[in-house]
Amino acid sequence: MSTEVVSSGKRRGVTLRALFVIIVVALGGAVGLGVIPHLRRGQVLAETEAQKARPPLVRVTAVAPAKPHLEVVLPGQATPFLSTPVYAKTTAYVQRNHVDLGDRVKRGQLLAELIAPENDEAVRVAEARVAEAQANVEIARRTAERNAQLATVGVVPRERADDTQAQANSAVAALRSTQAELGRLSALRGYQRLVAPFDGVVVKRSADPGALVGAATAGGVPLFEIAQTTTLRVFVDVPQAWVDDVGLETVAEVYQPATPTRVAKGKVVRQSSALDPSTRTLRSEIHIGGGQGILPGAFVYVRFSVERKQPPLVVPAAAMVVGKEGTLVARLDGETLRMAPVAVGRDFGKELEVLTGLRAGDRVVLNPADTLADGMTVRVATDGPR
Repeated sequence: MSTEVVSSGKRRGVTLRALFVIIVVALGGAVGLGVIPHLRRGQVLAETEAQKARPPLVRVTAVAPAKPHLEVVLPGQATPFLSTPVYAKTTAYVQRNHVDLGDRVKRGQLLAELIAPENDEAVRVAEARVAEAQANVEIARRTAERNAQLATVGVVPRERADDTQAQANSAVAALRSTQAELGRLSALRGYQRLVAPFDGVVVKRSADPGALVGAATAGGVPLFEIAQTTTLRVFVDVPQAWVDDVGLETVAEVYQPATPTRVAKGKVVRQSSALDPSTRTLRSEIHIGGGQGILPGAFVYVRFSVERKQPPLVVPAAAMVVGKEGTLVARLDGETLRMAPVAVGRDFGKELEVLTGLRAGDRVVLNPADTLADGMTVRVATDGPR
């Protein structure tokens, strides 16, 4: 009996101690769960306040001149050095074509023959009138000479001699008039032979034998188009921003988009000397040799190589700040930030030309935050561009 009582008392004591330990541990865990996060929050807040108190961190880059060598690529168009349509001067039928599409011709070479029977008849009539006028001149001249001799001896009155001399002069004038008409009609008949105006190639033929053709003023169509392709003209419109860099004698490389490795070299030989007010561009002409893979009429790209003696200053476009004050950059003066107004020139894409407001070697902030203000002290990041 006494042994059971003792054992029961011992078990109760052990249970009470275990329960006490569990309660203590639970209370300690609860305190830890409440205190530790609070301490951590306090530490984070302290670090945040300290970070706010520190100057902001910025990435900077140095202002430098642009590269002295500049390449400008602009669209252009290749055309023949000479190109002209060949029309019939008179209404006629095509009798025979002596050349066809793609044929090379020489200046004065016969291209086609036309036939117009009414022109031939008109020439024959004019020839007959010339012969008649020549006969009249002979008769009038002899009569005038005879009357002049008779007037000297008093057989014929002087007035009659003068009249016959006037008639002889009129006959000569009529002869000249009919000869001029014959020349005009002969010239029109000569136009029935179409010849090449210069050395070139036939790039178009639009009339077959038997077709009725006429002058351009009468709504006729050209029988041929002749182009001189030994030299090509390339026209390119230079934007106003590049006019100072692209001038006469500037070297140019011309290529087609499909074959960029086949390059034809030339130089600027002419410029319009005035900007097109609708596009603000300057028409420039480049001469290149033909037979280099560039066909007349092709769309091409023109690449200019420019060496600038005084390259402008450039800054990354990411450094620009545009606001109500104008265009600004965040420039560093030691560790102090200065919002400097600048005048921007040409846009090179990722970089912009700066005309005023900066000097070579100045450091400017990249991607400046809206919170940055003039006079603020900043820290420069060491892992970015300097």
